[in-house]
Amino acid sequence: MQFETVINLCQQMRMTDETWIGILQRAREGDCSELDIQEIRKLILTNPNCDVPDFDNPPWNNAVLVTPRNSVRAAWNRAALRKHCAKTGNILYIVDAEDTVGDNRQNGI
Repeated sequence: MQFETVINLCQQMRMTDETWIGILQRAREGDCSELDIQEIRKLILTNPNCDVPDFDNPPWNNAVLVTPRNSVRAAWNRAALRKHCAKTGNILYIVDAEDTVGDNRQNGI
């Protein structure tokens, strides 16, 4: 009821893990258990129970982030830029800017 767009997943295409097949099926039916939620939360990188991938090696080192959240995109880009500078030896310059929109002044970076 909280979503404007709903996508119904009707057919399992690539999943072979029986645990995740069950979690996804229950999610499709809106019938997730507390154990399902705990398992899903293990995918959150900041969760101590998350098996964090090695982002320095394939396939993760070339992964593209798709997110509807501007703050996540900005954080990902900052981290990627710092990593790139560390790897290449380039200097990272951060310059504060003052943006204006019409008569309104907004401080930004």
